[in-house]
Amino acid sequence: MARSNSERPTNGFTVSAAADAVPAARRQVVALARGLVPSLQDEALETVELLASEVIANAVLHSASACEVVVTRTAERLRVEVTDTGLLHG
Repeated sequence: MARSNSERPTNGFTVSAAADAVPAARRQVVALARGLVPSLQDEALETVELLASEVIANAVLHSASACEVVVTRTAERLRVEVTDTGLLHG
């Protein structure tokens, strides 16, 4: 389920600890990026998709726990943060 912050354009969601959850998460990052920065070119979106996929897959596979994904737009940047929750719970 996506979460948003109205003060700063931010959206976040949780990815389950399963490799088959990565493709849907990657697509969700791209959809959020399109919503936050409608002017992003296809090439930039492809780069965001590739990098998000790699980082999300690493977090899920190597931590064996769910991860939190946050997509934020600032004046000059689109930021995608991935935090595994394995260390947060124990």
